Amino acid sequence: MSIHYLLNLPYECSDEDLKKAYKTELYKLHPDKSKKDTINSYLVLRKAYEEYITNKSDENFFLLCPLNKINVTVCRCGTSYDQRNIKYDRVECETCSCYIRVTTNLHSLT
Repeated sequence: MSIHYLLNLPYECSDEDLKKAYKTELYKLHPDKSKKDTINSYLVLRKAYEEYITNKSDENFFLLCPLNKINVTVCRCGTSYDQRNIKYDRVECETCSCYIRVTTNLHSLT
């Protein structure tokens, strides 16, 4: 899942707002700070942020998407992605140069 989805932020939010929301949520989920069992959520959030930072330099990368959500995912340009266009672990937008990376397992980020 994308960091934007996990933090409930719009994709257009600033890097500063994203980083602030990430740190706030990470603190809440930290196993030493929470009385609930939050280790999985904590690890998923950390992994999603690492993916975001790693792929931030690739202007055409849009988001990490579970396989079952490809056809309902909309690109920045407004075009819907089409699952029939999957090649390896990515789906190219038919209109622009953006793409999404696909994961077949929602828990593969942990």
